[in-house]
Amino acid sequence: MAPQRRAGLPFRVNSSGGGKSLTEHYVSVDIDLVEDRAARRQKAQGFVEWIAAEARRQGAASQTLSILQGNPERMQAMIDQFEDQYVNNPPGDYEIVAEYRPVSRGNHWTGTLVSRPFRVRVVAGPDFFDRARESMGARSPQPAK
Repeated sequence: MAPQRRAGLPFRVNSSGGGKSLTEHYVSVDIDLVEDRAARRQKAQGFVEWIAAEARRQGAASQTLSILQGNPERMQAMIDQFEDQYVNNPPGDYEIVAEYRPVSRGNHWTGTLVSRPFRVRVVAGPDFFDRARESMGARSPQPAK
């Protein structure tokens, strides 16, 4: 059996860190495996359209509706913002190797740290917008019967 080809995957990293002493430091890292831009854009647009539809359903006095109606620039800005925030780690098995290279020069160490490979399995589930819809729906007032 031939070995599987390894492919790079778009990702986004958020990190922070600090030190315990002058010689011991730590870095905390979150890794998002990022879907391609077209998929993120399509999902963001669908979400903004859903927000506008919910605002129409709740009544024309909605502040959200007044922001979105008849203002394509604001709607586009909202789509852009949600596209940037959208995270949906695509389901699958991944092997990740992390490298750390300090960006500051001078009297600091300038080598590269490389982690051992580690495996991650992402299982299918609700994405960012599904969870947001659930959260927003839970707070929406129910119509009187």
